[in-house]
Amino acid sequence: MLDRQLVEGWCDRLYTLRIPKELPQSLGPFQYKSLILYEGSPDYLEITLGSVLRDDQEEAGIMLDINYYLANAEAVSFENVSDWLENAHNNVEIAFEACITDKARELFGEKQ
Repeated sequence: MLDRQLVEGWCDRLYTLRIPKELPQSLGPFQYKSLILYEGSPDYLEITLGSVLRDDQEEAGIMLDINYYLANAEAVSFENVSDWLENAHNNVEIAFEACITDKARELFGEKQ
């Protein structure tokens, strides 16, 4: 079973799981995926939040997967690939920091 506080405590900035009160409040495995388009750009960001089973099978862990894509490879010349990669990396870092909470940062051992 998935610990609801785990999801809400670590990744609640972008994703909030709301189950109608008429339904059982125990969460099973889930996966939420979103594509974020950048205006005026052929780039998009894919964010996936989901549960993963741990080896003990009694508790689920949380997976946050962030991918950045160039939808049209012809939009970036070979000479500009390095600049595109730097921009893509910056956008992935921004997305990661926006998704996690201070509780997650503590888990990773980061100082605030």
